[in-house]
Amino acid sequence: IINSLLAVSPQAHVFVQTMALPTTNQENYNAAIRTIAAQMGDNIHLLDLVNYNDLYAMPSIADGKRLGHYTPLGYQQMAMILSKVMSDYINAHMELFFKVGQIPYT
Repeated sequence: IINSLLAVSPQAHVFVQTMALPTTNQENYNAAIRTIAAQMGDNIHLLDLVNYNDLYAMPSIADGKRLGHYTPLGYQQMAMILSKVMSDYINAHMELFFKVGQIPYT
């Protein structure tokens, strides 16, 4: 998927993310995502949600999971957290995003 995005716009910024509150099975996924982010170049940005586990551990999210899905409130809170995570990342690396509007695409 990342290669397809970069084929269309080689200078695009692509965000990948780990899974928050990982279980044993998900740790392998998180390790793979971290490796991808490290190896694919400067425009691949890692949002490591594990660093925000305290937010994802809120009862409305962590305790509201049913058969792998969350309540509407849980999904809304997860989206708000992801917005904060992305904002934190961009604010910490602002120099990388000054010219995003000038990235050409085909």
